[in-house]
Amino acid sequence: MVWKSKEAKKWYDKGYYQGYKRATIDHLGGRCKTCKTRKRLQIHHTNGLCRQRRSVTDLKDLSVLEVYCKKHHDEVDRE
Repeated sequence: MVWKSKEAKKWYDKGYYQGYKRATIDHLGGRCKTCKTRKRLQIHHTNGLCRQRRSVTDLKDLSVLEVYCKKHHDEVDRE
């Protein structure tokens, strides 16, 4: 696909990633691993993948992913 601008590609990538992220969270149970809430869920990469190197393909290996709410994800990241 040819993009008119880098901004247009960024918008597409963000939307695609968000949809894929939602599907991954649902597949992994849709609840925080610690408190079982369904609110403000995030994906935690157990292999230590940093945000700068993350991509949609990183969500395909479900064995290294866990779901946490924002509060518990922040706690796990601090450890």
